[in-house]
This record gives sequence, structure tokens and C-alpha cells, in this order.
Amino acid sequence: MKKYGLFVTLVQFGFYTIFGFIEKISTEMEERRVPLKTYAGIAMLTIGTIAFSNTSLGYLNYPTQIMFKSSKLIPVMIGGILIQGKKFSIIDFVSCLLMTIGLITFTLTDQKVSPNFDPTGIVLISLALCSDAAIGNIQEVTFKKHKSSNAELVLYSFGIGFLILLLVNSMVGDVFKAVIVL
Repeated sequence: MKKYGLFVTLVQFGFYTIFGFIEKISTEMEERRVPLKTYAGIAMLTIGTIAFSNTSLGYLNYPTQIMFKSSKLIPVMIGGILIQGKKFSIIDFVSCLLMTIGLITFTLTDQKVSPNFDPTGIVLISLALCSDAAIGNIQEVTFKKHKSSNAELVLYSFGIGFLILLLVNSMVGDVFKAVIVL
């Protein structure tokens, strides 16, 4: 299924949407508080982070992908500074750096296969990290501004993302190819 990163992402979004809908029904979630336009933006960023990450596995081996994803905290902190104007102490920066180094070292120590640094895979995982840098910070701003719930965010952002991915997968033919492979 490595060739079908978009299809795998579609399936993930489908399940998140179903679980979000079940939670909405079971908790009698109140009316939506966040504009659909905001959820569409969050959906696009969520698609970016998950789809780019899933698709990168077609070009990178798993340990290499994990090595890159382990450094996610760095772009997320940078996103916090740029998007929310957050201020971090020197201890936060040192902790971030040490944690990232530790995760990368742990991953490389356990790796039996040499890293695979295909340029396409590097670009894809880098785009996933850029999406990661924005999504968490934009979600945090959205929660603060609209006082929305996690359940609402999951239902609407993944539901909109599912529809977008269904359209894209249908256009590129991944749905049909992946189903045949299954």
C-alpha cells in the first residue's frame, strides 16, 4: 500500500469522521461554533500533514521517516512563535533540542537498515512537518477564539478533509487502484 498514501489517508479520515459523528450523537454535542471556512483550512493542513507523511513512506524507509518526524517539535515551536506570538524560554529551546537529538539517536540506534534519503521523500516529509508546524497552533487559536470542543474539531475538520480526499482520490484513480490491490 506504500504507493497509495492518499488512499490510506482517505481511509484514516473516514474513520475519524465516523468516530466524530458517533461522539456527536452520544454526547449530544451543541451546535458548531467555528466557521466552516476555518475548518476547511484546518482540514487542508491535516490532509497535508497526514497525506505527505503517508506518501513519504513510498520514498523513505520507516526509520528515516521517524527520524524526521521526531524533529517535529522544532517546527511546531517556530510555528508557535510566528502564528501565536508565543515566547519560549531558553530551557524550552534546550529541552526541545535535547529531546529531538534523543529521539533521533534512539531511532538510528535501533535501525538495522541504512537510511534511505530519496529527495522526493525528503520533500514530502518536510511538507508534512511544515503542516504540523501550522496545524497545532491554528487549532489552539481556534479553540481559544471560539471556545469549541475537541469533538467538534474532529468531526468537522476530518469530515471536510474526507470529502476533499475523496474527490482527489477519485480524480487520480487511487481509490480504484487501491481497492483492486486489497
